Amino acid sequence: MMAERIAARESYSAQELANEFNVSILAVHRDLDDLWYRLDDSTSALHMISGLAERAPLHVSTTFLVGLRRLAELPDSFDMTVVAIGGRYDQMCDSFVGSQALAKIANMRLDALFMSAPVLGDQSIFHQVGRVVGVKKDIMEASKKVSSR
Repeated sequence: MMAERIAARESYSAQELANEFNVSILAVHRDLDDLWYRLDDSTSALHMISGLAERAPLHVSTTFLVGLRRLAELPDSFDMTVVAIGGRYDQMCDSFVGSQALAKIANMRLDALFMSAPVLGDQSIFHQVGRVVGVKKDIMEASKKVSSR
């Protein structure tokens, strides 16, 4: 609930959250720390990789290094093109961010988007790492361009 409230309003102080949920500031910090450490860039999407072959031919793009490695392990017989969205490597999220990633995404048009984040809404996203938010927002926008045709 806390992550949903933060995403809806985009900014809360720890005191405001403590007052809203009627808990101590220490409890708020523990919950925020838990959100911070249990979320990464896109491990939930990794479960989809094994099923991609039956959807071929495909072009698959990702910023997530583990995802790129798993896609590279697929047999060459799959009719799939893998496109890495590169940029500055962010070790904490094991993905690529920054101006190079944003420039690559700006030229993309996606038929389908499978993305994970702590909280996603139609027009908002919450992620514990601010430098990832821009990349994810731009990817969402690139997928909207296709669906709005």
